[in-house]
Amino acid sequence: MYTIITLIILGIICLIGYYLFRNLEQKAPRKIQLRQPYKPIVMIVIDSLMDSTVEQTIQMKKAPALAFLKEHGTYYAEVVSCFPTMSVCIDTTLLTGTLPQQHQIYGLCYYDSSQKEWINIGTGAKESVAVGFREVLTNSLIRLNQQLISRSVSTIHESTPMPTGSIGAFIYRGLNKYQLKVPRLFRWLNILPPKIETVGPEVFSFGSMHQIGTNSKGGQPWYRYGENDRFSTNELLALLYQNRLPVFTLVYFPTNDDYIHQKGTWVTKGLHKADLQLQRLLNAFPSWEEAVEQITWVILGDSGQTDTLPDHKEAFVDMEILLSKYRLMPTKSKKPRANDQLVLSVNERMSYIHILDPKIDPASLARELQTHPFFDLIAWWEKETCQVVSGERPGVFSFSKNGPFYDRYDQNWQLQGNHEILDLELKGEEIIYHRYPDVLQRLWGVYEPGVAKLVLTVKPGYEMIFQSSPRHRGASHGSLHAQDSLVPMIITGEHHPPKHLRILDLKEWILDLIKFQQKKV
Repeated sequence: MYTIITLIILGIICLIGYYLFRNLEQKAPRKIQLRQPYKPIVMIVIDSLMDSTVEQTIQMKKAPALAFLKEHGTYYAEVVSCFPTMSVCIDTTLLTGTLPQQHQIYGLCYYDSSQKEWINIGTGAKESVAVGFREVLTNSLIRLNQQLISRSVSTIHESTPMPTGSIGAFIYRGLNKYQLKVPRLFRWLNILPPKIETVGPEVFSFGSMHQIGTNSKGGQPWYRYGENDRFSTNELLALLYQNRLPVFTLVYFPTNDDYIHQKGTWVTKGLHKADLQLQRLLNAFPSWEEAVEQITWVILGDSGQTDTLPDHKEAFVDMEILLSKYRLMPTKSKKPRANDQLVLSVNERMSYIHILDPKIDPASLARELQTHPFFDLIAWWEKETCQVVSGERPGVFSFSKNGPFYDRYDQNWQLQGNHEILDLELKGEEIIYHRYPDVLQRLWGVYEPGVAKLVLTVKPGYEMIFQSSPRHRGASHGSLHAQDSLVPMIITGEHHPPKHLRILDLKEWILDLIKFQQKKV
């Protein structure tokens, strides 16, 4: 009897030892030594990364990986994002090097005047229910990369013969055919087909729907089917251990955005979690210094955020109430009804108002809205001239392209009226931007010739809402204001900076880096 008990105890000890040893092996895998003839570039986009949060988290000693990369590289605190400052629009600009006027993605929701169709790519759960989950998921998972992004522009993945990669990014269009495996729940509910045909780069990961590593953790439904920092890191590690890292890989870390939307810009928990994943990546090398020797690391934000006023009744600007005298297209409608006068596309702190009724004058509607103190900027176009009024400053400011005035980005403009509306400083014919970085080009980037529409932004602290659109109680983004528009970037392992510190210019810079590496092959 004692012998049997002893054998059982020894067996349990052996099993415990086996599992402990196996877990130890998993936690301490072999160190990475890349064998590619080129030095790979890994760009990690941390959603809603802001300079203030980076500095605060580092000071709290909660971001040792970011601190290391910052210390051993070059830190740029103010890179200008595109407009609207919404992720899907920014990511498309990043990959194509063009503005919405060219790539045709005007926000998370927008009205396509040519097709007379209102498009929602996924503004929030409540609005997705109102619009219809099938409609929203079809737009985001099927149409976005295949149809909605203009074919007249090319992504980084389509612009080089060298292999590239995408991990977790919603914008990924490339030249290689893939099938996305739709989650079982969506198949059961008949929301999506079992498989989705798509095209992406040579190395492609899209959550649990198309993954690189067979053992990547974090792809369960409660982890958004792999759309999280941990899963993205696991996929990148799988590439590293398989020695399959292409010359350029774009990796998306979405988690930080959620924390800031919910709590505000002071929250560091999301960035701390992102840094834990960065530490896992650096720890995979013999040393952190070796990681920088073997790879060029680019850490980039996509947009900032602005804290919502504590009084939420004041903070949320209900556009349905403000425009109650007009017939508005409901969000649940895909196309305007016969008698609809206006189509609203609310993207948090900015909004488009497309005017369907020719009897409504854009300038008159702008001045009507201007009387409300929470509006920051209201713009519309008359022929090929942009007109802007402010809820704060008097008068009208107008601008168009190809005039005698110039800015730091080698852009030329014709200016007229009260330039203080856009907080411009004029030194002779030189334009200096302040509150609204690169505002002329970014506002011009949403111009649609021949389309009657208004572009609105609200002051810091406010967010526009319409019917079932989301309400962010912590912070939100979308506007032209510097708080929404300036993001940090760390470049470590490369000493050749971009020509201009704008997301618009990063495609050209990345392609230049790729061409340099191509010479080594």
